[in-house]
Amino acid sequence: MNRISVILLALICLAGLFSVCEESEGPWIWNADDSLAITGCLDEEADFLSSINLLPSQATSLVYPAGSADSLVSDTTAVRYFVSEIDFEITDTVSGYEFTLSIDTTVTVDVVDTLKGKVLLKVDSLLPEDSTGFRLTDTTLEKTLRFASWNGVFADSADTSWLLAKFSGALQGTAPNVALAPGFESVTLSYPGGGRQVYPSASPEDYAVDGLYEPDGLISVSQGDEVTVDEVLTDDEFILFVKQGSEWIPYSPGIGVTFNSTGKSRIYVIGMSVWGVAYASTEWDCIAWGIPVLVE
Repeated sequence: MNRISVILLALICLAGLFSVCEESEGPWIWNADDSLAITGCLDEEADFLSSINLLPSQATSLVYPAGSADSLVSDTTAVRYFVSEIDFEITDTVSGYEFTLSIDTTVTVDVVDTLKGKVLLKVDSLLPEDSTGFRLTDTTLEKTLRFASWNGVFADSADTSWLLAKFSGALQGTAPNVALAPGFESVTLSYPGGGRQVYPSASPEDYAVDGLYEPDGLISVSQGDEVTVDEVLTDDEFILFVKQGSEWIPYSPGIGVTFNSTGKSRIYVIGMSVWGVAYASTEWDCIAWGIPVLVE
């Protein structure tokens, strides 16, 4: 289903939901103009709301963490591949909006993207089964790319015209699916004048991926400022990256991303499990958070 079909289906569903409303229940009755207005607002923010451009534009160097490499050497139950580069071939992309009815004159929307294709892993050496001795090789492992992301937006028409009033604490993407993807426990950021710790789920005192925040509750920096990723806590042994421009840069504590253009942007932190890379029989898995940053 392409993007237009997804939008039309959502609009039809919403039209059905609102057609049962009586005018006596309130001053506002949903109509096609509302659907088109919200879709227009979302389309204007497509570069910010979508993950279509998340993957790097070229092959990216990859290094296993030292502890993970030791674990691979000691596991002699299967062939272990030591990958030096990762690249992607995208064969299909689908983007759409999923509308849900909220209260009064507000609607919550999920921006959903799906990327399909191939993950290409360049192998320089391997450890044969039942062996701890390295063998040089020059081959490429090919795995299936199944990546999906979602990103919540809160639309409001309290002032008669629709606007995007709140944004999710982060765009979240997973591969191959939510159940099998690895996870982040928290990401700690710092920037001029402040810092922020991001968690998966919201509580009253936490900033979280699944929370919805007004623009003044998001990270705000000036043009040319740097946001640093100070710490990434994970639930597995990860190979970590941050996104700078169109490239993925290997993560190290305190690595920074500079924002040179004004407007809404994101700092992306990407993690893939070592096991999803090093074994031929496992699926490629990944978690990505795109934390919003307002650049003035």
